[in-house]
Amino acid sequence: MPKEIISGSAVGTGGYHVKVGWTNDREVQVGVEADEGRSLFWMLLGVADPLTPPVLLQSDDREQRDRERQDRRLAEVGAYIRATVATATGVELAVERDDDPGNLRMDAALARGVLNNLDSLTHGMCSSVWSDLDRAGCNRLIQIVRRARDSAYGRDE
Repeated sequence: MPKEIISGSAVGTGGYHVKVGWTNDREVQVGVEADEGRSLFWMLLGVADPLTPPVLLQSDDREQRDRERQDRRLAEVGAYIRATVATATGVELAVERDDDPGNLRMDAALARGVLNNLDSLTHGMCSSVWSDLDRAGCNRLIQIVRRARDSAYGRDE
């Protein structure tokens, strides 16, 4: 199956690439694949993985907002893990403390620990996600990518 790689050059997208594969018997696949040694766990959850270099942003304020967004997302994942464990076992993992309202820091740390363990246990097993497209799906994807490109970069003449 021939494959073409579309490398992202946007800030913060290093380590992950879009790939398109196809056969001559009407099969087209589009996927996202991680570079060697990386995992999609982190990307799919919307948080930067430990290998992602610090994002080069335009201002300290924007960098701080990005860090806070990542921490909030990790805290959401951790809260979900904590609730799932409590439901499955009847054991509450933490009691809210005054110095950590809502267990945000604890939940973020829990999420990091669980994700690091999952990542190491499944090394190489969660490195890509693929989708099959029929002709109509291919045409729709082309239309959407053209619209996004024109909106982001201006129309080609």
